[in-house]
Amino acid sequence: MTLDGDSLVGYLRAEYAASGKWRVASFFVGLIVALPAVASVVTNDAQTLYFLAVANLVLLAIWTWINVKYGQKQNAAHSARRAALIVNGLGEELSAGEKRRLMEKFTVGVEAAENAKKSDYYASASEPGPLKLLECLEESAFYSSKLHRVSANAWIGIVVAYAVAFAIVAVFLIPSATNDVLMMAVRIFFAATVFILSADVLGSLLAHWRCSAETSAVLSRIEIAKQGEVNSADALLIMEDYTSAIQSAPEIVPFVYRTQEASLNSLWAGYLKG
Repeated sequence: MTLDGDSLVGYLRAEYAASGKWRVASFFVGLIVALPAVASVVTNDAQTLYFLAVANLVLLAIWTWINVKYGQKQNAAHSARRAALIVNGLGEELSAGEKRRLMEKFTVGVEAAENAKKSDYYASASEPGPLKLLECLEESAFYSSKLHRVSANAWIGIVVAYAVAFAIVAVFLIPSATNDVLMMAVRIFFAATVFILSADVLGSLLAHWRCSAETSAVLSRIEIAKQGEVNSADALLIMEDYTSAIQSAPEIVPFVYRTQEASLNSLWAGYLKG
């Protein structure tokens, strides 16, 4: 499989799909990692506490390994995205050395990338050059700003669901609870809150919000740049800022694109019409 524009799109789509799956695994294992800490507040038995400590260590090791794999796949996806933008936008071919470096970095197989190819991934019909690169960036920034905003809202839903669940428990528990039961409930709440305040939840929420705002700003800059003569320096600088915004954010919440695809495509069609 040659690394032309369509092939790179196949790799970026396949790599992002794989990255999303590992992010889901990271989230759920991260949730499970918090369970031994929660369970430790309800027992004083030394043997049970020892077992919980061992379980916590094993789960933490698994979570770390998953996050390493997630990082590798996300980095591969980012590399494919950068290369796809440049090759499709400027219409130039990568050198043999850069192709080899990319192939060594990719984590998905050739067949997966082939199946993920999409010839109309970028809507621009302009001739290869700075303008087409900007138009490819414009489309990417449009979808990114919307998807990261929806992803932030999804994390808000998780935090709200946690708060509602605790509130419901409190409503039923407090009226008839003894002081010891209430104190234990508070300890459990504090232990579980460690997970909510970790980078996997609150940090991800803030990162999605930030990415949505930054890619929206990139979109505005592209609109202004297209009003005049587009040069390579401006196009590459805007691409660098878009890249910085995307790479500082986690993968969009899995299934968000699938559920929002029709709506976003309609919004994009309206955007193109002005």
